[in-house]
Amino acid sequence: MNKMSLLLLCLVLGSITAFGQFAFQEDFEYAAGDTLGAHGWLLTSTPSYVNPLTVVSPGLTFAGFGPAGIGNAAAVGTTGQDRYKEYTTTLSSGNVYFWAMINVSAAQATGDYFLALSPTTQTNMTCRTFAKSSGSGYVIGLSKSNETPVQYGATELAFNTTYVLVLKYSFQSGV
Repeated sequence: MNKMSLLLLCLVLGSITAFGQFAFQEDFEYAAGDTLGAHGWLLTSTPSYVNPLTVVSPGLTFAGFGPAGIGNAAAVGTTGQDRYKEYTTTLSSGNVYFWAMINVSAAQATGDYFLALSPTTQTNMTCRTFAKSSGSGYVIGLSKSNETPVQYGATELAFNTTYVLVLKYSFQSGV
């Protein structure tokens, strides 16, 4: 996302196992203007004080999506901090579903990641999710890890429109 862009990320961010149990849920029920760091979101590596991720109001809504209308949102832009939230549930088999409401106002031509799952160490993010400008909108891309190339979809999404993004991550033994 370019320096002037704003990405409203995740009114609801969660994971469920194949058994339908929540492993993690984040509703951003924090006051607008608070930083994510003030609410348990950790930095991925070297502390960065450039453009802290902050809570913005209002949150995102998406008609027909049950979690819509809960909490606020997080604004994400270029040169922003890279933060994550830990949870204690161990996931190592089956499928994990991860969803978020996103509203992208601008994206870089080269693409930029904005969501990822991660193992216990923060060195190799999995299921990395990217946005890249395309035509008059943007496309979503995925990569399996930090070391694999990004594969972008062909569907061009409109800027300044809220979408529900659902990702499925499958654990496969021996892979």
